[in-house]
Amino acid sequence: HLPPGAELDTPDGAPGLHLASLVAFTFANTRVYGLPLPGAQRFGEVNVRFYARRGPMRAAVFVREFVPVPHVALGARLLYRQPYHLARIAHD
Repeated sequence: HLPPGAELDTPDGAPGLHLASLVAFTFANTRVYGLPLPGAQRFGEVNVRFYARRGPMRAAVFVREFVPVPHVALGARLLYRQPYHLARIAHD
């Protein structure tokens, strides 16, 4: 999963410590190119990520992204090559 030329990032002052995150959030009023996405106006996402560095640049690398909307998962995989998967997610 590590991009070519990148290395696992470490927090400043903590060599040898590598972090991964489980992040949950809600998409609200979702639009694509300014147009509402039918059936996907509000939905949750959970993703698993770790952090990488290439020279001075830092980035999150997504290992898996989970959404409950089939066409969002499919579109993200096909159009953006993102590791989206379909999952049941409950949110308020």
